[in-house]
Amino acid sequence: MPLVTRQLDNIGQPLYTPTGALLVGAKVTFTLCNINGQPIDTFDAATGERIVGTTTVTTDVNGEFTVLLWPNDRGTRTTRYACRISPNHQPSFIGAVPTGATPLKWLPFQSAGATLNPTEISALALHMEDDTRHLSVAQNAALDAATTLSGSNPVATIADLSALGGGFTRTAAATLSGHRVVKVDDAGLADYAANTVDDAQSVIGLTTGAVTSGGLATIQSSGLMTEPSWSWVPNNPVYLGSNGTLTQTTPTSGVVLVIGVPLSATELFIDIKTPIALI
Repeated sequence: MPLVTRQLDNIGQPLYTPTGALLVGAKVTFTLCNINGQPIDTFDAATGERIVGTTTVTTDVNGEFTVLLWPNDRGTRTTRYACRISPNHQPSFIGAVPTGATPLKWLPFQSAGATLNPTEISALALHMEDDTRHLSVAQNAALDAATTLSGSNPVATIADLSALGGGFTRTAAATLSGHRVVKVDDAGLADYAANTVDDAQSVIGLTTGAVTSGGLATIQSSGLMTEPSWSWVPNNPVYLGSNGTLTQTTPTSGVVLVIGVPLSATELFIDIKTPIALI
């Protein structure tokens, strides 16, 4: 099955330098990123095809280009494109390509985006040097295991996709509820974490469902998690509370550990940060 794409072009909207010179032969690079601006690879939710993270096109003698990009709303997780023009005559920025039958024009794509900060630009530069460097060793191994060739189309199983997105199993030290933060204890078992210094340093993710003591808990350490009973305030951080609970109330004692950021009332993008001890 051919990869679903949408045309993005700047026909009639050529690129110029700040001094007004036409940008001929400039490289325009589109790098797939998560919501934090970190380069990633992902999969098409409908076809299971692997989406490679970087696409580059060169402007012609008219300062124009045409490129086919994968629509971000077809993914298994939230993504966007980081766009960089080299030579660096224009600010790097981020934008998204929605599904559509007609070509997407450059100015709407650019004006709907936001400027990249220096940290994101540095990560993008590293990604352009090595398009798998941003993945962890475990994620690279999962990606290799997930991707098999059927003709020219990569195919992955649901379990493989879970491994790439940060999913794994661990024996439960006690009966655990779903969607709770867990740590790995001294015996290597999964148990509820609290916002203490010792626990915060051992957090491994959130349970995806309930499990009895001694059973295999499925744990998600990154990416999008959905739970209909949640009622988050979008864009406000979610912290680790006591006994594995999640809260949007900033802790006033123990440790502040951001678990992720809600994209909606029922969707949490898991992105576990470095714990900060409160004095």
